[in-house]
Amino acid sequence: MLQLLLLSLSSLVLAANAQCSTLGNTWEEIPNAEGFCYQYYGTPATWAEANTKCQSFAGGDLTSLDNEAEANAIYEYWKTVGTNSNSGYWIGLTDLHKPMRRPLWTDWTRIRYTNWQAAQPSSDTNDNCAYVANEGAEGSERKKWKATSCDDARKPYFCERKLQI
Repeated sequence: MLQLLLLSLSSLVLAANAQCSTLGNTWEEIPNAEGFCYQYYGTPATWAEANTKCQSFAGGDLTSLDNEAEANAIYEYWKTVGTNSNSGYWIGLTDLHKPMRRPLWTDWTRIRYTNWQAAQPSSDTNDNCAYVANEGAEGSERKKWKATSCDDARKPYFCERKLQI
């Protein structure tokens, strides 16, 4: 019975990896961020440009960070592929959704986890989009989020798609 369970679990993991590869060779699974396929874009874009690019792929969105494990996994992966480590990267959190004007992820999932820097999110009404800032002296400080203008800043970004197994 245990062997059957282990075989079933390993089949699901193989199916997940195979699923990402069927989306094209630029989508990949990031260890410890299970259930999604990710695509990294190192060319800086405004938040709106990044969001549009992600949504131009069937089911794609700017990444939502649903828990600390996923946030850490994406951050660690970004450190290996990031082209500009001082810029940070966009995430799909915004308060531009109308008519609500409250923060939501671009995939419309509810916010379960946040990791804001001190005094963030900003009270500036023009700072409507979030990014992982990569600022600070320590690793834990470098993973914090900041809000900024969606139109003025240009940053790299991750797109994500939910695995359909």
